[in-house]
Amino acid sequence: MRLLLVDDQREITESLKRSVDWASAGIDEVCTAVSAKEAKLVMVNTEIDILLMDIEMPGESGLDLFRWTREHYPDIVGIFLTSHADFAYAQEAVKMGAFDYILQPARYQEVAAVAAMAARQSRENIRRTKVAKRAKLLADSSDNLLELLLLRFREGRYEEAAAYFDKLKDSCRLQTDQPVFRIMRVRIVKFERPGAWSEDLLKMVFRNVLEELFEREDSVAVAAAGDDWYCVLQAFEAGRPDAARWRDGIERFHSFINGHMDFRVAIYPEMAEIGDFSLDGLSRVFAEPPAGTDAEIFWGGAETGGNHARSNEDYVRAAEKYIRDHISSSISRTEVAEYLNLNEEYFSRLFKKYNGETFKAYEMKERIREAKKLLQYSNFSINIIASKVGYDNFSHFSKVFKQATGYTPQEYRGMKSQK
Repeated sequence: MRLLLVDDQREITESLKRSVDWASAGIDEVCTAVSAKEAKLVMVNTEIDILLMDIEMPGESGLDLFRWTREHYPDIVGIFLTSHADFAYAQEAVKMGAFDYILQPARYQEVAAVAAMAARQSRENIRRTKVAKRAKLLADSSDNLLELLLLRFREGRYEEAAAYFDKLKDSCRLQTDQPVFRIMRVRIVKFERPGAWSEDLLKMVFRNVLEELFEREDSVAVAAAGDDWYCVLQAFEAGRPDAARWRDGIERFHSFINGHMDFRVAIYPEMAEIGDFSLDGLSRVFAEPPAGTDAEIFWGGAETGGNHARSNEDYVRAAEKYIRDHISSSISRTEVAEYLNLNEEYFSRLFKKYNGETFKAYEMKERIREAKKLLQYSNFSINIIASKVGYDNFSHFSKVFKQATGYTPQEYRGMKSQK
């Protein structure tokens, strides 16, 4: 663990370097610089984990230096050291993502204690970066295998396609040696801003939303299969989730994309699980979906219903979908009961029986779930997000969100953006 001390007064850097018990803080090496310019040169040529800097220096200030560091070396943990007890400085430092702010004169033990905490944070940053890189490599590998499987299958080279199918199963290992696949085709039917979305960005959005919706029980591969359509494969442990829960998750995926992204999709999910390479089964799921402008869900591959009477569970699932489809509006229990042509009190008891919670509690949970996704995956302002999940009062939204999650919307977004 390497730390860089920056202060325009050399005697201060030398005193800190000599007197603080860095070893006890987990610091193996301490470098020094007397200006922002020299500090940048050190960081360019030496791997630095922690930056301990004075705020006020001639020329570029410590704030300027840290702003540059965040842009070029975002994993470096920043600590400010200053003799000015000015809250504005502290506010600016925290806003930029500084780990801590030490007011001089400070005891050497205090500096060591803060450095020890920063070292722990740095190790966590390094771990997260490695995990993220591994996850990206695995995702890229699965995507490439799916694209090769599609290509070989369309070329009629079925033996090679079967080999890629087996490799894909190996790359998608979960907690079982025999994962099963669920596949859907996704067609982009409309872009609000043509040219704004690259293939890689679309694939990342599809993967992230699905993994979040299924609470990371799945392993997702996405392949660009043609002009504006994608093949999306989810690998699950056999029997998890059941067909009803998977269908519910796909409906949520459809609602989220069409409700919150600036493009619209039609999706073609196959209800049947695929466990082994099959010409008949894969011929359908790898076929290009029909062209059209309807951003709907077109179920296939299994009996999906018809003109049959609704069961009690059908009513509840329809109510849940109504809530998701109208999440940006004020929704009442009366309104949904009327939509389903049910007595309101009967509907209330039915909903609680199947979901284990009241209509109001479920509705609020869905609003918070959508808000969390928007805070993590979109750049909308928090005021806009509040309105998109049905709150016309920012203060009320913030209060409800904190009660549900333990964090303010700003804190939640900041926490997720660091992962």
